[in-house]
Amino acid sequence: ELSLMGGGHQHICYISGSRVRSAWLIDFDTNQWNTDRDSYVDVDCEERNGHSHQVRIWREYDTDGVTWKYNLRDCRFGTASDKATYPDDWARVMDDTTGLAVCEDNHGYFDR
Repeated sequence: ELSLMGGGHQHICYISGSRVRSAWLIDFDTNQWNTDRDSYVDVDCEERNGHSHQVRIWREYDTDGVTWKYNLRDCRFGTASDKATYPDDWARVMDDTTGLAVCEDNHGYFDR
């Protein structure tokens, strides 16, 4: 479970353990994981403040080399089933300070 933070409110986003393994595990025996920015998963987040988001999440090791850090790659309003209401309008607005993506309503990072 991740909290999409910023913009004065948050959204809960859930990624199952099996999805984490299928998306990012390269080799179980050597505990090798994909940490490439282009290796992402699309996740629907819960509705709050009258809207929801679908996000693309990638992960890498934090500076300690052990803890996982989840990053926002792209963001759009709505969910996967809202294509009619929210067309495929993935926004890749970049934060000038961090160089990371932010949603149009200023969500820019995940808390665990």
